[in-house]
Amino acid sequence: MLSVVLVLWFNVAVIEHQLDLHPEHHLQHDCQLFASAAHGLKTSQWILPSWRQNPPQARVEQPIQRAQVLHSYFARSPPAA
Repeated sequence: MLSVVLVLWFNVAVIEHQLDLHPEHHLQHDCQLFASAAHGLKTSQWILPSWRQNPPQARVEQPIQRAQVLHSYFARSPPAA
């Protein structure tokens, strides 16, 4: 049980040391954990990509117009008035 507590405490201590929650701690020495966190995280800021997108355009379709020829006289029909 003690070994589990010590392992968890050591993990928390390493994470707290890397995140540099107390910068005055690093004024007296230059440690590798602080250097890796400082050089890797502070110099590169995340920039989210942004793409310019045009709003969707509604397509207006023209109706198809077909001329229908209507004959008023068909074979064997009464004459047109």
